[in-house]
Amino acid sequence: MTKLEAVMLTKRANNRLKIVGDTCYHLTRSKPSPENYKQLKSVLARIDRELKSKDVFREELTEAVTIFCDAYKQGENEENLRVLSSKVYEAVRNVQHQRWISVKKKHGKVSHYFNRFGQVRKHYRQRFYLKYEPERLKNDNEYAKNIIPYIPILVVAGLVYWLFS
Repeated sequence: MTKLEAVMLTKRANNRLKIVGDTCYHLTRSKPSPENYKQLKSVLARIDRELKSKDVFREELTEAVTIFCDAYKQGENEENLRVLSSKVYEAVRNVQHQRWISVKKKHGKVSHYFNRFGQVRKHYRQRFYLKYEPERLKNDNEYAKNIIPYIPILVVAGLVYWLFS
């Protein structure tokens, strides 16, 4: 695996894991409902799906999410749920941080891949997508080629509408 692949895959995995903390925080501010219980199930399923055996803080995160889910099902008050959701969020951040540490340990410095907002720089993203998703980019180019002949017709139609209105 190249350094770019490691950075992109770790960034994607961390973004998928971030949803766990966000959902728990959202559930602290909402009342129990069947839809919220479905979200709890999806959080537990996401934890099982996203965490790998090599994640160091895996047990901490699963324990924090399980405690939060049990408290939510028992109808704890909002203050206790907020404390538990902050523990879940902290555990998510620990897992994400540990993933970046392992990438840095294996591949070296990775900060030059990111802009000041924490997003992967555009030229690195394009290089990654050209290699791994060329079909999607090809379809985007096909769409652009198909729409170009209609642009002059749309401009003329807009001018006619503007003149006669």
